[in-house]
Amino acid sequence: MKKEFTTLRSLILGKEVLLLIIALMYHSIGFSQSDSTVSHYVTFESDGPQFMWGPEPGKGINDTIEIFPRFYQDFQFDTRPGSIFTFGGLKFGAGLYGGFEFGLGPMQFRISDFELGSVDVKYPIKVDLSIPRDSSFNAGDTITIKSEYTVEPGYELNTVYPKDGEIALEMPILFDIRVGTAFC
Repeated sequence: MKKEFTTLRSLILGKEVLLLIIALMYHSIGFSQSDSTVSHYVTFESDGPQFMWGPEPGKGINDTIEIFPRFYQDFQFDTRPGSIFTFGGLKFGAGLYGGFEFGLGPMQFRISDFELGSVDVKYPIKVDLSIPRDSSFNAGDTITIKSEYTVEPGYELNTVYPKDGEIALEMPILFDIRVGTAFC
C-alpha cells in the first residue's frame, strides 16, 4: 500500500509540476506579447484668430473682371465767329458751338466686400499608443500599433462667419449734348 501511495503522490506532484510549468510558460508568453501603452498629450492650437481658408487673408473671392473696355466718342462743332455782318457801321456776329459725347463702359463683373471669416482653435487631446514590448518581435514580423484619443478639458472652437458682400454687373453709360451760341 505504501508503494501505491508513493505512486499516487508522485503522480499528483507530477501533475502539479506539469501545471506549474504550463502556467509559467503561458504567463511568460503572455508577458512577452503584451503591449505597453505610451501616452502623449497634444494641444492643437491656432496663434490667435486665423482666416478660415488659409493662414493669410489672401484675395478670397473679391475680384473685378472687365468684360469689355470703355468705348468713348466725342463730336465737337464750332461755327464761331460765324457770320459777321455790318449794320449801321457796327459789326455784328453770331456763332453756334456744341458737342456730343457718347460712352459705354467699362463693363465689369465685380465681387466685393466679402470677408473670409476666421477660426480660433484650442483642442487638447490625450493620445494612447499601444505598442508591442521590446524584444517581443523580430525583424520582418508584422506588428500592430493601436491608437486611441480622448479630448481633454479646456477645448475651444470660436468662429466668425464670413461677412456677405456684393456681386454686381456694372456698365456706366455717358450721354452728353452741349449747345451754345455766341453773339458779338
